[in-house]
Amino acid sequence: METLTVWGEREGIETDGLTPVPARRSFVAARDLPAGSTVVRVPQKCLLYAPHPQHDHAPHFRQLLSQGAQDEATGSSGPGDPRHVLCVLLILERARGEESKWAPYLNILPGSHDDPFWWQEDQVQLLRGTRLGRAVNPENSGISSIMRLVQHLESLITHGRPPGSPPSVLASYRGGWALTVEAARWARSVVWSRAFTVPHVEGSPPNTVALVPVLDMIDHDPHVEVIWHTGVDGCSDFQFVSLTPFAKVCSSME
Repeated sequence: METLTVWGEREGIETDGLTPVPARRSFVAARDLPAGSTVVRVPQKCLLYAPHPQHDHAPHFRQLLSQGAQDEATGSSGPGDPRHVLCVLLILERARGEESKWAPYLNILPGSHDDPFWWQEDQVQLLRGTRLGRAVNPENSGISSIMRLVQHLESLITHGRPPGSPPSVLASYRGGWALTVEAARWARSVVWSRAFTVPHVEGSPPNTVALVPVLDMIDHDPHVEVIWHTGVDGCSDFQFVSLTPFAKVCSSME
């Protein structure tokens, strides 16, 4: 948490009125916050989305969004689902390790989840015949699509390299973890549980799907009504605003 907090401050992320709780890997209210408070302010450069204009593989991610990846079974392809493409970016940045700009944020993300994609096979069998059972099928859930997109990115990165070139970061990280179903499953769980749809991001299409470092570490309260925006013209910082007043979290809960 300390590393994430220091990184956030250095990058210009503001968390006025919040305090970190390292034991819970979260942030809570450090004082009473009135309605209309901007709880978190995050510069757009810190958002994790594809194609991020400052990313060195931005052209590749634009191609993934516009063309997707070919389905080997049907031979068809189409525009990539923005959530799936964000999963690919997340996998790439995790594979980059400490060289990633977002390393302090990625390092604090959970390595596993408790949604049905992480269940044992005998547990998944209990869902057979249900809508949830169909949803966790690799094709229906998008996991197979994410894997195809990662493979396509790998081909784009390595295209034109001379023979004998070192393997790409996707192929070399943890013995090729980035190219596995485990990587796709992890990224899907992260994106589906943490990503925000941002109506306007500078230089991107409307309703960009993005991960917002620090913000997704805030403890949730279903009774607090919030909005988020990037200003009237979409060029300002990402701002997370509470429309409901809420009280400081007492020290015994921190």
